[in-house]
Amino acid sequence: MKIAYIVGTYPSPSEQFIQREVEALRELGAEVAVYPIVCEAGFACPWCVLGKHVWLCCLPRTWRAVARLPFGELAALRIKAWKEFVGGLDRASVYARDIKAKGIGRVHAHFATKPAAVGMMIAAMLRLPFTMSAHARDVFADGVALKHKVAAAERVVLCSQAALDDLASKVPAHLHDRLVLIRHGIDAAGYEFSPARTLHSPARLLAAGRFVEKKGLSFLIEAVGALDDCTCEIAGRGPLEARLREQIGQLGLEERVTLPGWLPPEALRAKMGDSDALVVPSSVARDGDRDGVPNVLLEAAAIGLPVVACDAGGVGEFVIDGETGRLVPAGDPEVIAEAVRAVLDERETTRRSAVNARKKVENEYNLRENTRLLFDSLFRPQQDRS
Repeated sequence: MKIAYIVGTYPSPSEQFIQREVEALRELGAEVAVYPIVCEAGFACPWCVLGKHVWLCCLPRTWRAVARLPFGELAALRIKAWKEFVGGLDRASVYARDIKAKGIGRVHAHFATKPAAVGMMIAAMLRLPFTMSAHARDVFADGVALKHKVAAAERVVLCSQAALDDLASKVPAHLHDRLVLIRHGIDAAGYEFSPARTLHSPARLLAAGRFVEKKGLSFLIEAVGALDDCTCEIAGRGPLEARLREQIGQLGLEERVTLPGWLPPEALRAKMGDSDALVVPSSVARDGDRDGVPNVLLEAAAIGLPVVACDAGGVGEFVIDGETGRLVPAGDPEVIAEAVRAVLDERETTRRSAVNARKKVENEYNLRENTRLLFDSLFRPQQDRS
């Protein structure tokens, strides 16, 4: 089975789950060709697109793609819809030529934003089956023409129940049976599990992710200020970095809170092994964006690093308070600080939670099992399914 994967940026430090999925699919025998999208910064009108590639107008496949455009969204001058569909038409045609030349038989898009728009147009151009995966921001906040994209897809994979429920609320009921929950996963066997940890003094906290509002990192920084004996490293990058550094300075935490930037996977894993707790202070952003199940949670659980997390988006699907970690309400620095104290002080409870979290990864977030489920559900030829 040859599959075209239409993605945003590839590989991306904040989306390593896509790279793991592609590698696991290849192990199952799928031939996966990855086609990344580089979104245009400016407004893309049809005259600009067709002016660059006048020959597109003469191709039947172009008009098959145009027939899939969400004309209602475009007529309402939804800028995102214009940028995704009309702005992606030339990219779709270029990729379609390559996909046809390689004899690829299926198109799959990761993210229900521009990759889905480009993917569904490619599928229309070549008369190929189309599926897509949706995740978090693309469902909770950024999605446009979602009913058109879901209607064009045979199946839509969601990686958290929270995202599935939200998407179901935004598309007609007759499309709900196309939505399927298949969680991301990691290969837990590749992570050495060590739940019995000797605490550092001062205690070492770790967080990782993009510096955006939904990650709730400002609440974590304030929580560190309320804790007497700990340091915190926050790995990542993003548009809020300057604001976070300013907050660290205002609270006088320069010696206790550091921002080392993105860490390579091996370096992040090593940092987890040298930390006392992972803190995931997720929140709901003002535009509605929130986390699904952050992959850093799975990696921490796989090695036995205790977890403190905030209940937003799909986080509570993995972190069950008192069972697989500490789960507290979002947006309250003092409550986060209290949970960190409990994890550091109640060592036997923390150890039991770490053991349970590792089992949950193995049972529910198994990379190979979940990728096989994805392959069987979406990509295996119908006649080969049992």
